[in-house]
Amino acid sequence: MKPIVILLAIAAMCAAGQESKQPPPAAAKKSPAKAPAKAPAKAAARTAPKQSVAANKAAKTSGSVDPNSIPPGAKEIGPGVYRVMDAAGKPWIYTRTPFGFMKAPEAKEFVQPEAVPADWTVADTGDSVTFTRPYPFGGSKTWTVKKTQMTDVEDAVWKKSQGLEKK
Repeated sequence: MKPIVILLAIAAMCAAGQESKQPPPAAAKKSPAKAPAKAPAKAAARTAPKQSVAANKAAKTSGSVDPNSIPPGAKEIGPGVYRVMDAAGKPWIYTRTPFGFMKAPEAKEFVQPEAVPADWTVADTGDSVTFTRPYPFGGSKTWTVKKTQMTDVEDAVWKKSQGLEKK
């Protein structure tokens, strides 16, 4: 019984909310002269094509700098990502975020760390290889893999251990 009463109360509130959203009849409007002036402005705003950030920046001719836009001469290098050189020749990356543009210095080339882990131990058992690697907080993991089914990392570790044994 209670769920039905609650459901009816919610339905009544929704119906009351929809009635208040309807515009008043034309006879109840007090200033009919203002309504036509606002309607074309709103319609023009809805139908006007949206300009890109670069086009908006180029359209502005004032000397003030908007912190939420990219500087002129920026080159788009990806969707929402722009690259620009400052007066000193330093490259900057502008990234579009939901809160505006984020300015960051261009990252240097990423250097890959050594692909061969140095803390793994390897034991050759004929047609397979047994690997042991330590966990970060103690203990270790041991597994056995056939030589024909090794991953690139396992193969590099095995070859590195073979090279060390020969020396």
